[in-house]
Amino acid sequence: MRPGISILLALIVLLPVVAHPCSCQEPGSPLEELARCSAVFSGRVIHIEIVDRYGQGRYQRRVTMTMADCWKGALGSTVVVWTGMGDADCGVEFQVETDWLVYAYGPADGLNAGLCSRTYPLEGAADDLEQLGEPSCTVPVMPSTWSAMKRLYDLNATR
Repeated sequence: MRPGISILLALIVLLPVVAHPCSCQEPGSPLEELARCSAVFSGRVIHIEIVDRYGQGRYQRRVTMTMADCWKGALGSTVVVWTGMGDADCGVEFQVETDWLVYAYGPADGLNAGLCSRTYPLEGAADDLEQLGEPSCTVPVMPSTWSAMKRLYDLNATR
């Protein structure tokens, strides 16, 4: 084998594998993301647990928060949000005892937040809070399955 090819092959084999950082499209304005998301709320992180959510060795953080204000979603006083571990999987670096403005996707029992949303520490979210206006949770989180939607419809029909 020629020396040049040997060196090139050695470099390819010996170079470390580099993890690619999170890559996503820039989120829309606060009002665009309000329309797009399942839930928008502010809250304080009270617990973080690392969980193999789907049992496939792909760990995520299960973040439990106490809700302070809500702009969208049928949420209780305690909300669970799932996020990645950070960096390449776009997980949010939540910390216990910190306050956040969260833009979440998915059903109420499986909300997800990531770096590709407008989720920010509350102290840096003044512009979003101004554009969102007064908190109001009149829009429920949409059911994720037909049976859940039917239950919601049946519940509303009996009132």
